[in-house]
Amino acid sequence: MKKAVFAIVILYIYSTFCSSQNNSSLPVAIRFSPTPGDDMQIIFREFNLDTKPSQDSPADYQNQEDFEMNGLRKQSSTEKEIAYYWKIKDRDVDGNTVMEVSFAYLKLEMTTERVIKGPPVMFSSKNVMSLGITITVDTRDSILNTNPIFQEAKSLPAEQIPPEFDKMIANLENVRSILNQTLIGKPMTVVVSPEAKVISVKGMDVIWDQYRDLVGKIKTDLAQRAQLDQLMEAFFGEDNITKMMNHNLLLPYPKNAVNIGDSWSDNYVFELGDAKLQG
Repeated sequence: MKKAVFAIVILYIYSTFCSSQNNSSLPVAIRFSPTPGDDMQIIFREFNLDTKPSQDSPADYQNQEDFEMNGLRKQSSTEKEIAYYWKIKDRDVDGNTVMEVSFAYLKLEMTTERVIKGPPVMFSSKNVMSLGITITVDTRDSILNTNPIFQEAKSLPAEQIPPEFDKMIANLENVRSILNQTLIGKPMTVVVSPEAKVISVKGMDVIWDQYRDLVGKIKTDLAQRAQLDQLMEAFFGEDNITKMMNHNLLLPYPKNAVNIGDSWSDNYVFELGDAKLQG
């Protein structure tokens, strides 16, 4: 079972009306039109939870209800936090807003082998039997500093440290280094319509050229490079950046003017790998 929860913390954002509001009985055109020269920081959070069916045998329990309430299940989860900087650069003759967008930081927490008792309940710790193993990659700090469990492992006698431990740390640091050198702080130009729809994203080709050049020097194994390329494209490809902004960071405004009490809707399908979300 998979669930996704999206939470957006908008620290500073402007939306202004393009038509006069002196007479509240008149319809109003709601438009995305932040002021050139302004900037804002936006933090996007996404949580994905995967719960596997119980591996216990129903025969070990009194009945089916007992099995559902007390059977053990394993969970894995991914929590992603992405911080953006938006700098409002200009507004073109069509009223579209031209923004310089860059990634301020990226934080990714991956948890495996978490064990729960009974049916899965999101955000509840009452039925957690084992917290599992959590690995955090944060572009703002080293892998050792953001993972206390690794610091504890480093303090163990050499014979007790797993043989692949140092290699794993090095691989995670390589990923963090690649993100910092090729993605974090690198600007791209995003054009947004007055209805708050992304029209274009430009500048990702330069970022991807830098990424491929750096990865080619760090990752010589073609299979590992292909896996990393697939992961980066899934999260930071131009198409997915457009979809993420349209469906999670921007509120859709109606094309026509609205009166007090009017409502409107916006439908979308967001695909990321095998996952498909509809809203």
